[in-house]
Amino acid sequence: QRLLRRPVPSAGGLYPLELYVLARNVNDLATGPYHYDCVADDLAFIAARSWEGEAKKALYSWSHVNCVPAIIGIGAAFDKTQVKYGPRGYRYILLKAGHVGQNICLAVGELGMSSLCLGGYRDSVLNRLLKLDGSKVAVVYTVAVGESADG
Repeated sequence: QRLLRRPVPSAGGLYPLELYVLARNVNDLATGPYHYDCVADDLAFIAARSWEGEAKKALYSWSHVNCVPAIIGIGAAFDKTQVKYGPRGYRYILLKAGHVGQNICLAVGELGMSSLCLGGYRDSVLNRLLKLDGSKVAVVYTVAVGESADG
């Protein structure tokens, strides 16, 4: 297994989180959902389709993010941590998701853009949009990314 340096802590070095991007109006990206491959440092296209209709049903705060170019979903592969830590592994996953969400917000701010952390969504709709089973792998946190309101 290749050792990857990551900017967040992970209990047992297990790194159970996966990143997904709902993109539209992003330079050099077709509209659609993507999965971030951390080994290749690349975005893999999940499906060529518009996602706004499904996102409108999934995100409780859609009216605040309906024009953003990207929404990042932080997904978790639960077994990666729970095999070692049992039920406590779920808590570790949520802590890690908070670390990753904060790093996304800091990086977006450094680029002069804005972010909005979103915890309110319909799990089944968002997981289906990203082609996740919702049981073994599911979204646990989201961050909308867009232009700065003052810029």
